[in-house]
Amino acid sequence: FLSTMLIYSLLMVSVDRRTFQLGIMRMIGTSRQTIIMTIIFQALAYAIPATIIGIGCSQLVIIIGTKYIENLTNLEISSLITFKSVIFGILLGFLVPLISSILPIRSALESQINNAIDTRHSKTKAVEINIERASDGNTPWLFLVAGIVLTIFGFGIYYVIPLALLSENLSLLVNIFLMLLIAMIFGFVLL
Repeated sequence: FLSTMLIYSLLMVSVDRRTFQLGIMRMIGTSRQTIIMTIIFQALAYAIPATIIGIGCSQLVIIIGTKYIENLTNLEISSLITFKSVIFGILLGFLVPLISSILPIRSALESQINNAIDTRHSKTKAVEINIERASDGNTPWLFLVAGIVLTIFGFGIYYVIPLALLSENLSLLVNIFLMLLIAMIFGFVLL
């Protein structure tokens, strides 16, 4: 998941940065398949060296780990990566960039040509946020009470439970769990 998000963010930055270039390519008649292949090849350019380095590093870690385990247990263990693991790593090395290039491809193909080649206007869209104050000035007592109760429960969970466990105070621990059980039952009743 993390590698997919990393490649996705790299491709989105590249597509946003190259909007003008992609617009010119589309204007002179470059096919959609060529633009798609350009983005896919860029994703593979990130992934193929990473896959090769990853398989090499994993083999190195396995060699070091098996030597350590062999010294501890006096057993012989194979220090080679299995063929199945290498194939799985290569498949993931090709699948992850393909998945992460879907949204950048859509972004590159959905942009209007006239907007892509317009250098006078900014590509970013403005965001306007309005903050309004409540005019009546009343204190929201329900939110205030709920916040205080949740703060007490949080204090109880993160401070009192470890204190009860470390001091081996079983009655305090049982009372805390009983209060949590009552609070859960109360919550279910309110639903």
